[in-house]
Amino acid sequence: MPSNAVTLPVFFDGFDDRQASCDSAFDSRQKLVLQRRHRLRNDRRLRVVLYSHDTMGLGHIRRNILLAQCLCESDPAIDVLLITGARESGGFNLPEGVDVVVLPALHKAVDGSYGARNLDLPLDDLTAIRSQIVCSTIKSFQPDLVIVDNVARGVNGELDAALSYIQQHGGIRCVLGLRDIQDEPENVVREWQQQKCLSTIRNIYHAVWVYGDARVFDPRQEYSLPRDIARKIQFTGYLDPRIRARVRQQGETGRVTSARPFGLCLVGGGQDGAALALAFAAATHPAGMDAVIITGPYIDPESMAKLQALARQRPGLKLLEFVAEPTEMLRDAAYVVSMGGYNSVCEVVAFGKPALVVPRVVPRREQIIRAERLRDLGIIDMLHPDDLDANRLSTWIASLAGKCGPASHGILDMNAIQRVPQYFVEQIMQLGQPLENHLCWAEL
Repeated sequence: MPSNAVTLPVFFDGFDDRQASCDSAFDSRQKLVLQRRHRLRNDRRLRVVLYSHDTMGLGHIRRNILLAQCLCESDPAIDVLLITGARESGGFNLPEGVDVVVLPALHKAVDGSYGARNLDLPLDDLTAIRSQIVCSTIKSFQPDLVIVDNVARGVNGELDAALSYIQQHGGIRCVLGLRDIQDEPENVVREWQQQKCLSTIRNIYHAVWVYGDARVFDPRQEYSLPRDIARKIQFTGYLDPRIRARVRQQGETGRVTSARPFGLCLVGGGQDGAALALAFAAATHPAGMDAVIITGPYIDPESMAKLQALARQRPGLKLLEFVAEPTEMLRDAAYVVSMGGYNSVCEVVAFGKPALVVPRVVPRREQIIRAERLRDLGIIDMLHPDDLDANRLSTWIASLAGKCGPASHGILDMNAIQRVPQYFVEQIMQLGQPLENHLCWAEL
C-alpha cells in the first residue's frame, strides 16, 4: 500500500465465520416474517420485482441478478421477477425462483442522451411502451417489494405510472437501490432537481439502499441530501460477486480453455471499452502468459475486427465476446485491467487481484471518482483514460513481477450479500404500514 494511502476502520470479510452470530439473529427475525407472510398473503410466496433500465452496459442487470440470488438463497419461498432493458439477460444464469421481463431496448449515447437501440421509434413512443409494460407487470404480479435500480423515476419518467399505482395500492413496499457513487455532486444535485427525484423518494420510497461503504463515499454528505431523505438511506456495503458461481449452468466452466496463466481485461458491455481492449491487446505480457479480453456484446464492429486481426498475429491473445459468469476467470487471472464500473470493481476487489482501473469519464464521472477513492486506499492502481496506451499498460504489467494483490478484505465493507436479506426482512415486516411510519432494523 502506498505510504500516503488513506486508512479506514477494519471491516471483516463477509465470508468470515464471525458472521454466524449475525446470521442467528437474522434467522429469528426471518421466522417473524414467515408468520407475517402467512397472515397477510394467504400462504403464497413472497414476490419481489427488481427493475433496471439497462441503457449502457450490463452493470445494472448483473447487479440485480446478484441481488435476486442473495434474496432467494436467504428464503426459498421468494419469487423474483426481473424487469430489464437488457435482452442479453437471457444469457445469464438465473437462480431458482427468478424470471425475467425484457423491455424494448434503449441506448445511451456518449453525450448522455437516450434513444431506441433497435427499433425505429421516437424516445417518447418507446418510453410509453416500456412504461405500460412495467406498470402492467406490477399490477399483474402484485409484488410485496419493488426495488428500483439507480433511477428513481426510471429513464424519461417511465416508472411514473407504476409508482403512482404503488402509492395508491398501499400494500407494496418500494426501495430505491443506488450504486455507491452517482456522479459529481453538482451534476447529481442539478439532475435530481430537474427530474424531481427528491420529491419522488420522499413521497414514494420507503428506503434507499446504497450498495457501498459510507467511509468511501457518503451521498448524504456529498450530495447535501435533506434530512428526511438522508434518514431513509441504509448502507449495505459492496456486493461480493463470488456467490454467483453457485448458479452456473451444468457443464459451464466460466473459465478460459487454457492451462497457461493469463492476464484479464474487462471492458463491461463494451460500448465504450474499445480503446482499453485495443491497448491491452497490443501491450507486452509476460512470457508464457496469455492475454484474455472479454469484449462485451456492445463493442463496435470496427474495433472488434481490429482485435480479431491482432489475435491472429498473437497466438496468446484470446477474445471472448460474452461470458455469463466470469468469476472463475477472475479467480484464476494473474492480474486484471478493467474499466471502473461498479460490478467490475467489485469483482476485482472481491478476488484481491492486482488491478489497473482505467475509468470512464463521460457522460458521468462516477467511475473516475470511484477509482480515485479506491486508489487512495491502496486497493487498486488507476490510469486516466487520456493517458491510456499500450506502453503504459506494458509498464504497469512489468511492475507486477513478484507482487501480490492488495489486501482489500478488511479494508472495504463487502457485506451486502448478508445485509440485503436483513433489510428485505425489515421491509416485509412493515407491509401495510404507511410511508411515514419508518422503522429501522434495530427497532424490529
